[in-house]
Amino acid sequence: MPEGHCFDFTRPETASTQVAAQLPPEMIDSRPLSSGDSSVRTATGEFSKGGVWAALRTVVVRPVSEVLRLLKNPGTLKDLSQFKVESRSVPRPGFTDFLEVDLEFVPIPFVRLKWGEQWATWGDSLVTQIRYQKTRGSGLIKRFCGQITVRAVGSKTDLSLYEEVDAPRRSALGVLEGHRGTVRTLLTEKLAPNR
Repeated sequence: MPEGHCFDFTRPETASTQVAAQLPPEMIDSRPLSSGDSSVRTATGEFSKGGVWAALRTVVVRPVSEVLRLLKNPGTLKDLSQFKVESRSVPRPGFTDFLEVDLEFVPIPFVRLKWGEQWATWGDSLVTQIRYQKTRGSGLIKRFCGQITVRAVGSKTDLSLYEEVDAPRRSALGVLEGHRGTVRTLLTEKLAPNR
């Protein structure tokens, strides 16, 4: 696996996590949260060799099918006022979806960072995993990867978000705020009709 990558996307069995954070047990418990659980569990940290991580787990009041439709679009996790996101589906045996994503970030006028990511989705009717990682581009971003886990809990969704990044000006609290923004989007975004 190339340096800076978190996952091996050769096939689902090899897409095992190489994320470095030691998450608290309540963040990674394999049992779904109850549909009546309204709490938001969060954890953040820093790596001794550089970089930060943040995790969030909560129940989203939206069916898992709708949450997955939104999360399979990489733009759902980005502030589109600052990002240009283009993705294309690539056949990859064993994965439900596999995307090659090109991103351009414009934090201030005349400053542009470009990089590429891969997004892999697989799972079954009980648990679906979406994992993503930076694979090419700007050297300012030394490491960037994340993992999303969704589970159906009745008509709601047990959602776990994890992301780690080693890049200038990125803080663990900033990453956590990004997770909160994703949850807000999932609660408010309107879905286009299925085609």
